[in-house]
Amino acid sequence: MNRKRTVLLQTIATTTVALLITLSLVYLGRSILNERNVVYTRKLVQLRLRNNQTLSGGVFLFMGSIHGQTELQYSAYIETEDGGKVLFSAPADSCVIYEDGKNYVQFQVRCNRYWNVKFHIPKNSIAQTIDVNIPGGNE
Repeated sequence: MNRKRTVLLQTIATTTVALLITLSLVYLGRSILNERNVVYTRKLVQLRLRNNQTLSGGVFLFMGSIHGQTELQYSAYIETEDGGKVLFSAPADSCVIYEDGKNYVQFQVRCNRYWNVKFHIPKNSIAQTIDVNIPGGNE
């Protein structure tokens, strides 16, 4: 009789745990799906394109190697809802820039990453030419 009771209690406990895990996953899945649809809009304070370059290498016996990786990122200071300023960075290949005379950024957050980043900046803000003259150089 004790054996049947133990098996019954184990079955009930296992079923209860499985049900709780299932309900938790359903709840988390809904919150993640809802999070994908939220678009944040923040005032843009400053924007720049930067090059994140990392080098690594190793030596084994008499051979060595160097590996490099380059990633372009847009870095910007954006204004928070309470008036503070925070550094915001996103990979350049996930960003779109609009020169429409406005000054804000829109983005979505998924799994702690920025998606659908849209920078709206003042007209004529992007330099169309590169000046290679060095100030103070011989002319």
